[in-house]
Amino acid sequence: MEKGAIKSILKEEGFNEEEVNYCLNYLSLPYEISQLINNKKLGLSVEQTIKQWINIERDKILYLISSQKEFEMERLFKALELFEDMIKVDIKEIIKNNLMDEVKFLIKNEILFYDVINGIIKPTSIKKWYAIKEVIQ
Repeated sequence: MEKGAIKSILKEEGFNEEEVNYCLNYLSLPYEISQLINNKKLGLSVEQTIKQWINIERDKILYLISSQKEFEMERLFKALELFEDMIKVDIKEIIKNNLMDEVKFLIKNEILFYDVINGIIKPTSIKKWYAIKEVIQ
């Protein structure tokens, strides 16, 4: 979703400028906006809600990695480390690092997404990217 559209929706829902600007760093999917609006109505702050989401995503990734038997955990972490400083990684970088099988596993489990048209791999959402960053720290 475009940042302008997100900004408009949140302003219409009564979010102040600081909350809107904070949200723009983390939101990318329509259902996230809807959930954020509902949580605000329930009295949760924007920061609380987003931090909770990132923690949940982080824990899902850690559980997935620790419970799988197919790959060495270190290789899955190495694949995730490619996203430490960038939200998009060129497929050539994945191939160069010999991590295609690990990346396919992460795509299959909806941690990453393969944009075939542009030849890039990226997390399935911005909040997932922040969760990945926490996982690899």
